[in-house]
Amino acid sequence: MKNTNARLFWLINLSVWVIYYVLQGATSPIFLAISFYSRITLIATFLFWIMLITGTYRFIYQKYHFWEKSLKFTLVQTLIAALVMSALDILFRFTANGNLLHWLLPTLFNSADSLFTNTRYDIVFKIAQQNSDVKSFLDMMSFNGQVTKYMGYLIWTIAFNAYRYSENLIEARIVKFRYESQLKEAELINLRSQLNPHFLFNALNSIHSMTLTGSARASDAVLLLADLMRYTLNYEKKDLVTVAEEMDIVKKYLELEQIRFGKRLTYSIDVQPDTLDVKIPPIIVQALAENAIKHSVSQHTEGGNLKVRSFIENKTLILEVINSGQLPENLPSANVLENKKVGIGIENTKKRLAMIYGKIASFDIKNANEREVLAILRIPIMS
Repeated sequence: MKNTNARLFWLINLSVWVIYYVLQGATSPIFLAISFYSRITLIATFLFWIMLITGTYRFIYQKYHFWEKSLKFTLVQTLIAALVMSALDILFRFTANGNLLHWLLPTLFNSADSLFTNTRYDIVFKIAQQNSDVKSFLDMMSFNGQVTKYMGYLIWTIAFNAYRYSENLIEARIVKFRYESQLKEAELINLRSQLNPHFLFNALNSIHSMTLTGSARASDAVLLLADLMRYTLNYEKKDLVTVAEEMDIVKKYLELEQIRFGKRLTYSIDVQPDTLDVKIPPIIVQALAENAIKHSVSQHTEGGNLKVRSFIENKTLILEVINSGQLPENLPSANVLENKKVGIGIENTKKRLAMIYGKIASFDIKNANEREVLAILRIPIMS
């Protein structure tokens, strides 16, 4: 990445200044008066100097980690850098008129095509000496060119700092995103670890109740529990499962609970065919069914009814768990999900949805009517 960034910097930097000098030269009468070979040499010489200046600034910027400094420091150092570059450019120009260019390119300046002995250049220079208007025009063009050059340094340093600032801001956001993703993953693992023993505890309680009453279906319950445990062990390896897989485990769970409660529990599962292949978080419907039985059927001697449904509405998967009973009358609807009496399954469902889907999925639990409670999941189907 660093090598790629370095190559990109030098490529863009060189391209920008080549374009600048070509445009400057195309509008300079003095520059046009000298020979083509001399023009190329002059541009190359100044490009060498400006690459040295900007490259040195980039080295200092990286060595002292300027991108980690405050905004005030960035603004001040940007202005100072532009001033220093301009001062070095002025120094170079005065020196270049003497011996520096001859020292850098001795072959060129010893040739017959020397920059300062060019016939057209001499003609322009003599005209300027004889005509004050021409001299004023040339001076103005030279002054404007220099001012543009110094403004170019300022623009360059601002652009460089803005680019590096945005680049490091993006990198910081990526690091933050990775950290938050790792944190969410850890929290999801923690939520899953809470669901698994919670479910196992309830299932063992059910089997224990059957053994105490001498139920002949205790062995069936053990087999069902084995299937359930096999699923819970495997689901930890998956982020999502199909509705078909989830409903299969919900059915086995309800069969197990029906063995325990007998005629006190009746249930129905209504799954629309077009929902079977939709992916959802594992155990999310089973946790709602478990919560419904714990807080309704098991709390009433007359038992209750439980319905599980899935269907698609407006490109959104709707999962409903409806059970007999009522939420506490003194519990406002807005506070249902925060109430600890509602159960760990409800709390974990809300957290898991938020971590996996953010705000695009929703969960709600409320009194559907005077006899039933409705828990409803809405998960948008991603095409």
